[in-house]
Amino acid sequence: MSNITSPEGAAMRSVLNILGNAQEESDNEQVPRQEPNYDEVLLAFAENCIFLESLSHHWHLQTNVYDAHKVLEKLYTELPEFVDTFIEGILSTRGPLPCTGTAFVFQPVQEVQKVLTVFRTMCDSVHNILETLEDHSSVNALEDIMSFIDGILYQLRVLQ
Repeated sequence: MSNITSPEGAAMRSVLNILGNAQEESDNEQVPRQEPNYDEVLLAFAENCIFLESLSHHWHLQTNVYDAHKVLEKLYTELPEFVDTFIEGILSTRGPLPCTGTAFVFQPVQEVQKVLTVFRTMCDSVHNILETLEDHSSVNALEDIMSFIDGILYQLRVLQ
């Protein structure tokens, strides 16, 4: 499975790649169209959310610019509540979160906007899936994450 990578290695499992692989398979005329495995997509996204909590704390500890330090502190202290609400909603309809053994690699603070932007794109893809599944409570919880990440990205861009 592909990952979002930097020279240091895998940062996050790419939900976009899981969805893209399903689309590539369906583009082949000899292979019947297959829907992506939504449970696999949701699991990858849940793992990314959990890892992003630790990654954001790591970024917070990497910066010595006070304003960035405060924005990243907000990210790592407030994100876990949003993630917990979202994942608990997913678990209520799909059961316990399995362990996949996926390895993640911490990224330097210089990658924060890039990683958050890719994560936000993943949110859009997962949002579409949840709407298709008519999982309205998960959609609402995900929209809270999306708004929060948008606010953090805005604050980080203003600091540049």
